[in-house]
Amino acid sequence: MPRPKKAYSRKAETYDEEMIGKFGEYYFKVIKKIIEFAQPREEDTVLDMGAGTGAVSFAIAPRVKKVIAIDISREMLGEARRKAEDSNIGNIDFIVGDFLSPNYSDKVDVIVSNIALHCLTDADKEKAIKLMSHMLKENGRLVLGDVIVFFDTTQKEADEVLNVIQEYMGRSRSRAIKELREVFRKQHPVKFEDLERMLKENGFRIEKVDKIFSIIGVIKAVKATSSQG
Repeated sequence: MPRPKKAYSRKAETYDEEMIGKFGEYYFKVIKKIIEFAQPREEDTVLDMGAGTGAVSFAIAPRVKKVIAIDISREMLGEARRKAEDSNIGNIDFIVGDFLSPNYSDKVDVIVSNIALHCLTDADKEKAIKLMSHMLKENGRLVLGDVIVFFDTTQKEADEVLNVIQEYMGRSRSRAIKELREVFRKQHPVKFEDLERMLKENGFRIEKVDKIFSIIGVIKAVKATSSQG
């Protein structure tokens, strides 16, 4: 199912602070790696799926021709639009939509997504990846930063890993660990090998993978040309 619209709409004004509070330095590491993997160029049009209040859109906008920021929450996009106006950033278009109904039909050079895809079931992830493949030009880049499980896990094993992380990170990050537990229990983090299969089956070649840690990573995949099949 799509991201929980009402929940995100209610916290639009505090979303950035909450994400930083939950994930600390990892929040910025993922964004930095997404931009690096995207290899933005002056002539590029970039689609930011699940843009939220625009953290990735704002980071990439100065380097490209245009950014299309898509999010299910009108309130989130309203906050992003306000920040864009305050910063005199004029090359971002804001569109209400989601992974399965983006409300945008033109082909783009790059698609990025930051901590959003995991809210879909695996079946909907496959549909979303297929749709994103259709939306990309040949040799287009898809960069996903998200909750990705890089080890074979059950809920019990996930809790064991999270217990170790919590002990290492200390109380200052205990809220982040609580949120990650909720992701495992209530949402749909994907195993790396399943995501790898989905991408390959939809015409992508995985070019780079950065495992930020065992349950968060960034993947760059390139859409094959017609001659590559």
